[in-house]
Amino acid sequence: MDSTFCPNFCKATLKLPPIKVDHYTAPNLMNLMAQEMCPDLMNDFEITSYVSFLNSLIEKAENVKELRDAGVLGNRLGSNKTVVKLFNKINTKLVPNPEQYKELKHRIQEHSNIAWTTNMAQLYYTCFNSRHWPSLVPYSILV
Repeated sequence: MDSTFCPNFCKATLKLPPIKVDHYTAPNLMNLMAQEMCPDLMNDFEITSYVSFLNSLIEKAENVKELRDAGVLGNRLGSNKTVVKLFNKINTKLVPNPEQYKELKHRIQEHSNIAWTTNMAQLYYTCFNSRHWPSLVPYSILV
């Protein structure tokens, strides 16, 4: 599955294949992952690795909201907490291919280890995602 990480000055972009989450998602993914486990198939555990990687990004309902806003997740279950529970349930005892997202994880970790990029990203997120930002613009122009 094609995934990319594009670091920039203040904001990095992680692009992942989209997935719609509904009542059929868990059984469908579990069947696909079971098929990947068949010894007759030569594969790189792409589905298992993707589900495991997504689960590493989804710890709480806010993470689901961010992934929905980014177009990665389509939530047809209703609540974001339900999506968190679904991925936690699916992810038990998964054995992903450690090489599948190794480079991507390394690039993300490398980017987050640079202190000033992390600080700039937090500043950017705080300032530009704030409800108070529009009210600060006229004040900053006057100053």
